[in-house]
Amino acid sequence: MILRNFKWMMLLAVVLIGQALCQRTSAMQRIVKETFLAGSEYEQSLIGHLLNSSAMVTLNDDITTLLASTNMTYTLASPDEPFVFVERNYFWSQKDFNEYADGENNTIFSYVCVYNASEDEGLFSQIYFPSGDRIQEVVFGCEVSKECCGMKCCGDDVLINIIIVGVISLALLLLLLCNILIGFKKRREKSRETNLKATYQATDTTNGAIDNDIISADQITYDTRHPATNRGSPANPTA
Repeated sequence: MILRNFKWMMLLAVVLIGQALCQRTSAMQRIVKETFLAGSEYEQSLIGHLLNSSAMVTLNDDITTLLASTNMTYTLASPDEPFVFVERNYFWSQKDFNEYADGENNTIFSYVCVYNASEDEGLFSQIYFPSGDRIQEVVFGCEVSKECCGMKCCGDDVLINIIIVGVISLALLLLLLCNILIGFKKRREKSRETNLKATYQATDTTNGAIDNDIISADQITYDTRHPATNRGSPANPTA
Protein backbone atom coordinates (compact mmCIF):
# COMPACT_ATOMS: atom_id res chain seq x y z
CA MET A 1 0.00 0.00 0.00
CA ILE A 2 2.81 2.43 0.87
CA LEU A 3 4.64 1.63 -2.37
CA ARG A 4 1.51 2.16 -4.45
CA ASN A 5 0.81 5.54 -2.87
CA PHE A 6 4.42 6.56 -3.43
CA LYS A 7 4.18 5.71 -7.15
CA TRP A 8 1.04 7.84 -7.53
CA MET A 9 2.69 10.74 -5.70
CA MET A 10 5.75 10.60 -7.98
CA LEU A 11 3.56 10.45 -11.09
CA LEU A 12 1.53 13.43 -9.91
CA ALA A 13 4.73 15.38 -9.23
CA VAL A 14 6.04 14.68 -12.75
CA VAL A 15 2.73 15.84 -14.29
CA LEU A 16 2.68 19.04 -12.24
CA ILE A 17 6.29 19.84 -13.15
CA GLY A 18 5.53 19.28 -16.85
CA GLN A 19 2.48 21.55 -16.71
CA ALA A 20 4.44 24.26 -14.92
CA LEU A 21 7.21 24.05 -17.52
CA CYS A 22 4.74 24.32 -20.39
CA GLN A 23 2.95 27.28 -18.81
CA ARG A 24 6.23 29.04 -18.16
CA THR A 25 7.44 28.48 -21.72
CA SER A 26 4.16 29.58 -23.29
CA ALA A 27 4.22 32.72 -21.20
CA MET A 28 7.75 33.54 -22.33
CA GLN A 29 8.25 35.58 -25.48
CA ARG A 30 9.72 33.63 -28.34
CA ILE A 31 13.34 34.55 -29.04
CA VAL A 32 14.07 35.65 -32.59
CA LYS A 33 17.48 34.42 -33.71
CA GLU A 34 19.24 34.85 -37.04
CA THR A 35 20.53 31.65 -38.57
CA PHE A 36 22.91 30.87 -41.41
CA LEU A 37 23.39 28.08 -43.91
CA ALA A 38 25.77 25.42 -42.66
CA GLY A 39 26.21 23.51 -45.91
CA SER A 40 24.95 20.31 -44.33
CA GLU A 41 23.38 17.34 -46.09
CA TYR A 42 20.09 18.29 -44.45
CA GLU A 43 20.13 21.67 -46.18
CA GLN A 44 21.02 20.11 -49.51
CA SER A 45 18.12 17.69 -49.14
CA LEU A 46 15.81 20.54 -48.16
CA ILE A 47 16.76 22.58 -51.24
CA GLY A 48 16.41 19.58 -53.53
CA HIS A 49 12.99 18.76 -52.10
CA LEU A 50 11.95 22.40 -52.40
CA LEU A 51 12.88 22.58 -56.08
CA ASN A 52 10.98 19.39 -56.88
CA SER A 53 7.87 20.28 -54.90
CA SER A 54 4.67 21.93 -56.04
CA ALA A 55 5.57 24.98 -53.94
CA MET A 56 7.77 26.23 -56.76
CA VAL A 57 6.91 27.34 -60.28
CA THR A 58 9.69 27.87 -62.81
CA LEU A 59 9.63 31.36 -64.27
CA ASN A 60 12.16 30.68 -67.01
CA ASP A 61 10.50 28.55 -69.65
CA ASP A 62 13.38 28.84 -72.07
CA ILE A 63 14.62 25.30 -72.78
CA THR A 64 18.20 26.53 -73.10
CA THR A 65 18.09 28.05 -69.63
CA LEU A 66 16.53 24.92 -68.19
CA LEU A 67 19.23 22.70 -69.65
CA ALA A 68 22.02 25.00 -68.52
CA SER A 69 20.34 25.26 -65.06
CA THR A 70 22.01 28.61 -64.44
CA ASN A 71 20.29 31.87 -63.47
CA MET A 72 17.04 29.97 -63.14
CA THR A 73 14.36 31.83 -61.23
CA TYR A 74 11.37 30.47 -59.33
CA THR A 75 8.15 31.84 -57.98
CA LEU A 76 6.22 30.68 -54.95
CA ALA A 77 2.98 28.97 -55.95
CA SER A 78 1.34 29.68 -52.56
CA PRO A 79 3.44 32.16 -50.58
CA ASP A 80 1.01 32.19 -47.65
CA GLU A 81 1.44 28.47 -47.08
CA PRO A 82 4.56 26.97 -45.46
CA PHE A 83 6.97 24.62 -47.13
CA VAL A 84 7.05 21.37 -45.15
CA PHE A 85 10.21 19.32 -44.88
CA VAL A 86 10.84 16.53 -42.33
CA GLU A 87 7.69 17.53 -40.42
CA ARG A 88 8.91 21.11 -40.00
CA ASN A 89 7.18 24.15 -41.49
CA TYR A 90 9.23 26.81 -43.27
CA PHE A 91 7.57 30.19 -43.85
CA TRP A 92 8.53 33.09 -46.08
CA SER A 93 7.89 35.82 -43.49
CA GLN A 94 7.86 36.23 -39.72
CA LYS A 95 4.28 37.45 -39.91
CA ASP A 96 3.05 34.17 -41.37
CA PHE A 97 5.05 32.17 -38.84
CA ASN A 98 3.71 34.16 -35.88
CA GLU A 99 0.15 33.66 -37.07
CA TYR A 100 0.82 29.93 -37.33
CA ALA A 101 2.54 29.73 -33.91
CA ASP A 102 -0.17 31.81 -32.17
CA GLY A 103 -3.00 29.89 -33.76
CA GLU A 104 -4.44 26.50 -32.96
CA ASN A 105 -1.19 24.68 -32.58
CA ASN A 106 -0.05 22.37 -29.76
CA THR A 107 3.64 22.94 -30.45
CA ILE A 108 5.40 25.49 -28.22
CA PHE A 109 8.30 27.30 -29.88
CA SER A 110 11.09 28.83 -27.83
CA TYR A 111 13.05 30.17 -30.84
CA VAL A 112 12.08 31.83 -34.10
CA CYS A 113 14.87 31.09 -36.57
CA VAL A 114 15.25 33.65 -39.36
CA TYR A 115 17.50 33.14 -42.37
CA ASN A 116 18.27 36.39 -44.23
CA ALA A 117 17.68 35.35 -47.83
CA SER A 118 18.32 38.86 -49.16
CA GLU A 119 22.05 38.29 -48.72
CA ASP A 120 21.95 34.82 -50.22
CA GLU A 121 23.76 34.29 -53.51
CA GLY A 122 22.56 30.73 -54.03
CA LEU A 123 19.16 29.20 -54.61
CA PHE A 124 17.20 31.50 -52.30
CA SER A 125 18.33 34.50 -54.34
CA GLN A 126 16.38 33.02 -57.25
CA ILE A 127 13.04 32.65 -55.44
CA TYR A 128 10.39 35.37 -55.90
CA PHE A 129 6.89 36.14 -54.75
CA PRO A 130 4.12 36.18 -57.39
CA SER A 131 4.31 39.98 -57.24
CA GLY A 132 7.85 39.80 -58.59
CA ASP A 133 9.55 40.74 -55.31
CA ARG A 134 12.45 38.63 -54.16
CA ILE A 135 11.99 36.73 -50.88
CA GLN A 136 13.71 38.37 -47.94
CA GLU A 137 13.72 35.64 -45.33
CA VAL A 138 13.00 32.02 -44.51
CA VAL A 139 11.47 31.50 -41.06
CA PHE A 140 10.92 28.41 -38.94
CA GLY A 141 10.55 27.65 -35.25
CA CYS A 142 12.38 25.44 -32.77
CA GLU A 143 10.64 23.77 -29.88
CA VAL A 144 11.57 23.84 -26.21
CA SER A 145 15.12 22.60 -25.44
CA LYS A 146 16.12 23.17 -29.10
CA GLU A 147 17.76 26.05 -30.92
CA CYS A 148 18.55 27.22 -34.44
CA CYS A 149 21.30 25.35 -36.28
CA GLY A 150 21.39 26.31 -39.95
CA MET A 151 18.06 25.37 -41.47
CA LYS A 152 17.16 22.91 -38.75
CA CYS A 153 16.92 22.69 -34.97
CA CYS A 154 19.68 21.11 -32.94
CA GLY A 155 19.52 19.74 -29.45
CA ASP A 156 16.76 17.29 -30.36
CA ASP A 157 18.24 14.71 -28.01
CA VAL A 158 18.35 16.99 -24.95
CA LEU A 159 14.74 16.48 -23.94
CA ILE A 160 14.95 12.76 -24.66
CA ASN A 161 18.05 12.47 -22.47
CA ILE A 162 16.31 14.37 -19.67
CA ILE A 163 13.33 12.02 -19.86
CA ILE A 164 15.58 8.95 -19.89
CA VAL A 165 17.58 10.18 -16.88
CA GLY A 166 14.36 11.02 -15.05
CA VAL A 167 12.84 7.60 -15.70
CA ILE A 168 16.05 5.81 -14.66
CA SER A 169 16.30 7.90 -11.48
CA LEU A 170 12.67 7.20 -10.63
CA ALA A 171 13.16 3.48 -11.25
CA LEU A 172 16.25 3.40 -9.01
CA LEU A 173 14.37 5.28 -6.30
CA LEU A 174 11.48 2.82 -6.45
CA LEU A 175 13.92 -0.10 -6.39
CA LEU A 176 15.65 1.34 -3.33
CA LEU A 177 12.32 1.83 -1.61
CA CYS A 178 11.30 -1.75 -2.41
CA ASN A 179 14.58 -3.08 -0.97
CA ILE A 180 14.05 -1.06 2.19
CA LEU A 181 10.50 -2.36 2.62
CA ILE A 182 11.55 -5.96 1.91
CA GLY A 183 14.46 -5.70 4.36
CA PHE A 184 12.19 -4.25 7.03
CA LYS A 185 9.67 -7.04 6.49
CA LYS A 186 12.36 -9.72 6.73
CA ARG A 187 13.79 -8.22 9.93
CA ARG A 188 10.34 -8.10 11.46
CA GLU A 189 9.64 -11.74 10.56
CA LYS A 190 13.05 -12.78 11.91
CA SER A 191 12.39 -10.93 15.16
CA ARG A 192 9.01 -12.61 15.46
CA GLU A 193 10.54 -16.06 14.92
CA THR A 194 13.19 -15.33 17.55
CA ASN A 195 10.54 -14.30 20.09
CA LEU A 196 8.46 -17.41 19.37
CA LYS A 197 11.52 -19.65 19.73
CA ALA A 198 12.41 -18.06 23.07
CA THR A 199 8.82 -18.59 24.26
CA TYR A 200 8.89 -22.28 23.30
CA GLN A 201 12.20 -22.81 25.09
CA ALA A 202 10.86 -21.17 28.23
CA THR A 203 7.78 -23.41 28.11
CA ASP A 204 9.89 -26.55 27.68
CA THR A 205 12.07 -25.58 30.65
CA THR A 206 9.02 -25.07 32.87
CA ASN A 207 7.51 -28.40 31.86
CA GLY A 208 10.81 -30.13 32.57
CA ALA A 209 10.95 -28.67 36.06
CA ILE A 210 7.42 -29.90 36.77
CA ASP A 211 8.30 -33.36 35.52
CA ASN A 212 11.32 -33.49 37.81
CA ASP A 213 9.13 -32.91 40.91
CA ILE A 214 7.01 -36.01 40.17
CA ILE A 215 8.12 -39.10 42.21
CA SER A 216 8.27 -42.29 40.25
CA ALA A 217 7.14 -45.70 41.62
CA ASP A 218 10.75 -46.88 42.03
CA GLN A 219 11.47 -44.02 44.39
CA ILE A 220 8.69 -45.05 46.82
CA THR A 221 10.32 -46.91 49.82
CA TYR A 222 8.91 -48.76 52.86
CA ASP A 223 9.26 -45.67 54.97
CA THR A 224 7.30 -43.74 52.48
CA ARG A 225 4.55 -46.34 52.42
CA HIS A 226 4.44 -46.70 56.30
CA PRO A 227 5.14 -43.31 57.77
CA ALA A 228 3.53 -44.30 61.11
CA THR A 229 6.30 -46.84 61.90
CA ASN A 230 8.97 -44.19 61.64
CA ARG A 231 7.04 -41.91 64.00
CA GLY A 232 7.21 -44.53 66.83
CA SER A 233 3.91 -46.35 66.70
CA PRO A 234 2.97 -48.51 69.90
CA ALA A 235 4.44 -51.99 70.14
CA ASN A 236 2.40 -55.05 69.35
CA PRO A 237 0.69 -56.09 72.65
CA THR A 238 0.85 -59.72 71.76
CA ALA A 239 4.65 -59.66 71.60
